[in-house]
Amino acid sequence: KTLGRIFNIVTKIAAILLIPLLVLYIAKNKHEKSSLSNITYTEIYSPLGSRTMFYLPDGSKGWLNSDSYLKFPEGFPGKTRSVNLKGEAYFEIMPDSKKPFIVSGKNLDIIARGTTFNVLALEEESEIKIALVEGAIDIYYNNNSEQKSIASLTPGQLLSYNTGTSESYVQEVDLGKYISWTKGKMVFRDDLLIDVVKYINRWYNVNIIIKDKILESYRYVATFQDETLDELLKMLTLSSPIRYKDLARQQLPDGSFKKRTIELYYYKK
Repeated sequence: KTLGRIFNIVTKIAAILLIPLLVLYIAKNKHEKSSLSNITYTEIYSPLGSRTMFYLPDGSKGWLNSDSYLKFPEGFPGKTRSVNLKGEAYFEIMPDSKKPFIVSGKNLDIIARGTTFNVLALEEESEIKIALVEGAIDIYYNNNSEQKSIASLTPGQLLSYNTGTSESYVQEVDLGKYISWTKGKMVFRDDLLIDVVKYINRWYNVNIIIKDKILESYRYVATFQDETLDELLKMLTLSSPIRYKDLARQQLPDGSFKKRTIELYYYKK
């Protein structure tokens, strides 16, 4: 009986102590959920034909290329520093071994703790390119239900990943080609004209159309810096069998004008 009374007293004391602890836990849990649900996000957009420098809450910085978006929470609450990217960006990440930096986009997570790298992940393109300048990064495929490792990069390496086929490969590259845009340069190294045109369209906010398919397979080695679009077009015609037609810009009902449209034709000199 004595043991029974002691057990009953201890049980009552435990229950009395447990109730406030439980209430405290529930209140704390609600507060944490509420804090996470009230996170304020910042979104940066770099318009077509421009480049935008950005600074992040942890001291990291970088560049956002033409027609690209970067979204991130104020203060980086939680256990990671996560940002979402659409387009192209160059990152210089502040080291933090306890709080990894994660760039997410198109079902890929790029994890870094302090490093410098470039990510090209255009919405309209199936291929993603990630070039590492300094440090180390790990890249994972992540679609919420599945996560798998794709690659770990060392400086000077480029990962090419196809979102349609899930194929990927890593190669040693000339990093200048992939990061020169941050210094106002366009660098092409044996690139197909069809890819060169896509890049020029984003860079100058123009609409260049290849009219003769034979031109798509021509390859270019060139570096452009500070040239106007007209100067660049003249340089292309001097080095290739190309002639171009500059179409008149059409005015829209609101008074603005459509993009400048230029047609490229094959011209055998």
